Amino acid sequence: VTAQGQVNSYLVDLDTLTVGGIQATHVRAAVIPGDYPLEVLLGMSVLRKVKMDQQAGVLVLKQLY
Repeated sequence: VTAQGQVNSYLVDLDTLTVGGIQATHVRAAVIPGDYPLEVLLGMSVLRKVKMDQQAGVLVLKQLY
């Protein structure tokens, strides 16, 4: 279920996910077919591995481990 309601999705296990200079391993992801959403959402399996700081109105993520 998303903010837009119920949608079909496919669960996958990613060996490695890299976003900028941040790398996470063994990440469970949901793939939603189609052209929406336009933005990729990061879940807690990735966000718990980063430090989040706000600098001049920009959210900056830094890898913890």
